[in-house]
Amino acid sequence: MTEGYVINSTSVNPYDNLALEEYLLDFCKVNKKPILYLWQNADTVVVGKNQNVYAECNMGYMKEKGIIPSRRMTGGGAVYHDLGNVNYTIITTRDSFDIGKNTEIIVLALEKCGVKAFKNGRNDICTSKGKISGNAYYSDDSVGLQHGTILWNVDTETMGHTLIVSQNKLSSKGVKSVQARVSDVVSENDNVQISDIKNAITESFLENFNIGQYDDHIDVDASFLKELRDKYSSEEWIGGKNRDYSYSRKNRFAWGEAEIILLLSGRIITEMDIYTDCIDLKFVELVKSRMRFMVDSPAQAGSGCELNEKDDYYEWMVEFENFLKQIFLELDVDFVE
Repeated sequence: MTEGYVINSTSVNPYDNLALEEYLLDFCKVNKKPILYLWQNADTVVVGKNQNVYAECNMGYMKEKGIIPSRRMTGGGAVYHDLGNVNYTIITTRDSFDIGKNTEIIVLALEKCGVKAFKNGRNDICTSKGKISGNAYYSDDSVGLQHGTILWNVDTETMGHTLIVSQNKLSSKGVKSVQARVSDVVSENDNVQISDIKNAITESFLENFNIGQYDDHIDVDASFLKELRDKYSSEEWIGGKNRDYSYSRKNRFAWGEAEIILLLSGRIITEMDIYTDCIDLKFVELVKSRMRFMVDSPAQAGSGCELNEKDDYYEWMVEFENFLKQIFLELDVDFVE
């Protein structure tokens, strides 16, 4: 049997919780034992790493209602948190990181709570009534992290007022509103409490990782944890100023929804960027690198995708570059030389 950690946060502040999550990720790099982290946020929107917080959230409504904006370290779309849901994070070494296995842990936990659920698509867990959990992930050479939320008894009315979801995205899911897309645990079994869900996730985690002994606390470096909290609560991280740009175009791709923004000086492109709910961070970094190359090396900007047809992201990148070329032709723009 292996050893591990089960950490329950005592805070309901998103900046505290996101900071501790990243702290635990670094902790696993040294300790190398699997970690389950359970946490809740009070009245919060958490946007994906590459999203535009001003486009995803009704900031005026949030300010009026005291709902906190925040940004996580993983990709994917914006989510609404309140005390009607519970969040989980599973952290392991990179060689033990398995998205399918981690998702199954949550599906089995829901079954323990009398909720029949199934994986749907790349990062959703659903019941027959709708989406009950979504997840996102991060990995590097040494560790992997997968986290998500389980809707227990969430305030869907506030969720609907808070999140700005494009019609393209809703249409792709076959629904007319974000509320129509989701369900929750109490709709399936109204006897289940938050504590039952946490206990079920813990049991499922311990069983799947064959953990016989675990610790429920760690000694933290308070100064480093404060640095992380300062980062997650900073305007620079959350979104800073709403950026001015000359042109923007939204599109839904096979890999997610994206907004392309251009800064122009006359007919000259001086900067390009992308906002997206794409869950694959590596692909987004590849896209951003390509965009920087096109601006910084204008003489070669018209060259095609450098990926080989056998590369994982080849089809995605070709789709994206064809969309960019369409924009350039419509605007009749060029690059700085």
